Amino acid sequence: MTRAWTLTLLTGSITMALKGAGVLVTAHPSGRRRASRLIEQITPVLLPTVLTALIVVQVFSAGRHLTVDVRVGGLVAAILAARSGVQPVLVLAIAAAATAALRLVHS
Repeated sequence: MTRAWTLTLLTGSITMALKGAGVLVTAHPSGRRRASRLIEQITPVLLPTVLTALIVVQVFSAGRHLTVDVRVGGLVAAILAARSGVQPVLVLAIAAAATAALRLVHS
């Protein structure tokens, strides 16, 4: 078995175990309350972390390689727009426009 398949099976097994544990914990009322409190505590930390990781992977990777290209300019534009209080939809549009402009200039 290759390394990729081993990791795939391990990830699937852990996912199934966590889902099963969630069902067992929330079956009892006190477990449901504890699980609800845990989710309320973890969510504000976990969501921005996952979103940041996704953005970093999408901006700084090309296949399996680390790269810095025009996408970084779009990220910088998005950060500046977000810091100045622009609505999220406009932040996305500004980032896309900046990236497109930089690609036009770069090519």
